[in-house]
Amino acid sequence: MSRLRIDAVPDPLQDQPEDLNQAMRLLARAEYTGLANFDPNRPLSTAHDWNAALEEIRARLAAQYVATESTLHGLTIQTSAAIRAVNEAVEMSPMPDGEWSPMRAVLGDDLLAELCALSPASIRRYAARERLTPDDVAGRLHSVSLVVSDLAGSYNDYGIRRWFSRQRPQLDGQSPLALLSGGFDPDGRSAGQVRDLAASLSGSGAA
Repeated sequence: MSRLRIDAVPDPLQDQPEDLNQAMRLLARAEYTGLANFDPNRPLSTAHDWNAALEEIRARLAAQYVATESTLHGLTIQTSAAIRAVNEAVEMSPMPDGEWSPMRAVLGDDLLAELCALSPASIRRYAARERLTPDDVAGRLHSVSLVVSDLAGSYNDYGIRRWFSRQRPQLDGQSPLALLSGGFDPDGRSAGQVRDLAASLSGSGAA
């Protein structure tokens, strides 16, 4: 379950639902890609809290060279263009070293292995950095982490796991797991359908 707690939305975002959605999406993605480690005992309540969280993300992105300094410059809740640009940078940048741990915690090794076309033993080796994560595996892991981050606002960990196995009319009666099993292409149609479905349900509380 997400450790991020939001007690209040600050003024700059209260009347800007799309900007709020982008900011919350970035915070969720940061948590599930290892770019932030939120403390549930320190909820986001004020503009200062939100900006402090964004600064943590900015610093870690800069350290990993995920986004350019010009993209990261001025990343605050008042700069919607910067938030959008950083969201795009995160979406395009697999970060397996930060993603293995949260994905294992949410999905468990067996489900994650099926989604990434690996054995659970291989996941443990990659997660422990005993071996370098191959690019194709890193791409699938990242695609799954984006889906999980979009679902986290509506579901607990059990609900997220169940979401992958349930058949969906939006997927022509197939389950997300059925579409993604067997070594899916992160840039392929099936992966895009699953990501779009997760994004459409983000924050909706849909079953």
